Amino acid sequence: MTENNSDAQPLLQSSQTSDEIDLIELFDTYVRPYWRRYCVAGLIGGFLFAVASVFVTPQYEATTTAQVYTGDSTNMKSGFGGLASLAGISMNAGNTDVLFNTKYIRSRELADAFIAQYDLRKELFYKGLNESDEFKPSFSLRKALTGWMSSNPVEGIEDEDIFTTPGPTKEQVYKKFEKTFLISVNNKDMTADVTVRWKDPLKAKQWANAYIQFVNGILREKAIRESNLKIQYLESQIDKNRSIEVQQSIYSLIENELKQIAVAESSEQYAFKVIERAFLPERKSSPNRKLYLLMGGFLGVFIVFARIFTREFLSSLRKTRK
Repeated sequence: MTENNSDAQPLLQSSQTSDEIDLIELFDTYVRPYWRRYCVAGLIGGFLFAVASVFVTPQYEATTTAQVYTGDSTNMKSGFGGLASLAGISMNAGNTDVLFNTKYIRSRELADAFIAQYDLRKELFYKGLNESDEFKPSFSLRKALTGWMSSNPVEGIEDEDIFTTPGPTKEQVYKKFEKTFLISVNNKDMTADVTVRWKDPLKAKQWANAYIQFVNGILREKAIRESNLKIQYLESQIDKNRSIEVQQSIYSLIENELKQIAVAESSEQYAFKVIERAFLPERKSSPNRKLYLLMGGFLGVFIVFARIFTREFLSSLRKTRK
């Protein structure tokens, strides 16, 4: 047993020394003779990328954080649940409204409404505007080839989702919106963050704050409209039900909906309560010139290494053939 161990130890030592020799050999072959080239290539690559970063449009970030408002709708509706069932009326649970609000703030319907309200089509695609602040007709090779190879399924259709004026389509505007407006919801602590990345720090701040105000306004109007419809329906059921108990339950439900309307009309922050509004960003979030410098240096070194490795490999291949 000891003899086998003694035989295995030299083998392990020889394999370790061979690995060390291989690494040293690789270093002596590809690195040491060309270290000046690596340094020059790294400096040139870093310099070129740093210069390129100057021409990249700077971006600024502004974030608004809001708390998802649950309110007392769950308690109020659960308290009247028995009365509603007695009257033969179905009422939704309060947590359904909260779930809807967290989904709606990230919906495309809200995004399209916000884009139309603040005319973000021109803001997001400002490079395509002419001197009259209108979109100029532009030729797209990709669009021409796509139209030639296959027919456009929406061509000739008049719909609210299709712009009739020149410029980007609604789909293109929405994709640009998704890259500019980063909206996230933390379901654990029920908070929502609206982060806007834009070249103008003032507009980034204004849009982030306006988005929360906008969604609150939409959901407030929706709640008032739905409560009014419920009241109309409940009032129509009073004469149909002669039972005093049922009529009392209907009046209680009407009172509940009136309270919901009062809460909605008196609260600007109806669904999302702002914890921290967006402030004017003083530092740009991108481009990161240090990162550009490192990427350029690494790319320059890699190009030189690939060239040297290819040349040495081809040289050794010719020697083996001879």
